[in-house]
Amino acid sequence: MDSFTIKTEKVKVLTVKLKHSKKQIQDLIIEKGISYISDVNGLLSEIIETKDPMITITIRKHLVEKLRPMFAMLHHLEGVLEPSVIPKQGGYQPKKPLTTSAKPTTSIKQGIKSESEPKGKNKLFSEESIVDNNDEEELDEEELKM
Repeated sequence: MDSFTIKTEKVKVLTVKLKHSKKQIQDLIIEKGISYISDVNGLLSEIIETKDPMITITIRKHLVEKLRPMFAMLHHLEGVLEPSVIPKQGGYQPKKPLTTSAKPTTSIKQGIKSESEPKGKNKLFSEESIVDNNDEEELDEEELKM
């Protein structure tokens, strides 16, 4: 009976080692796949910035939303840091925390025409901004870490 228990213990130890090895292999496969996704995200961001800076922020938000689960998994595996802030157009400074008493500072005066414009011609472009700055303020760091 003694040799039988020794062999059973060895089999149990080997089974635990096998499970641990399989888990490590799965983690490495996931980490490899996610690192490729992270590289693709960086390359896409660079391509977008060089082609059309006006749509960079919108595309970057979309990419962050789609790739957020992969970044969270990589962060869990301690591979890369999660993206915490989406930079505003024109700079890569970190976003300042919003205060509760902050009021929108931009206002567009409509209906006022400058005297230098001809009266009979319409404007070719509107003065409204293409990028919606309100969407950038709604994202906070806790939402990005989810």
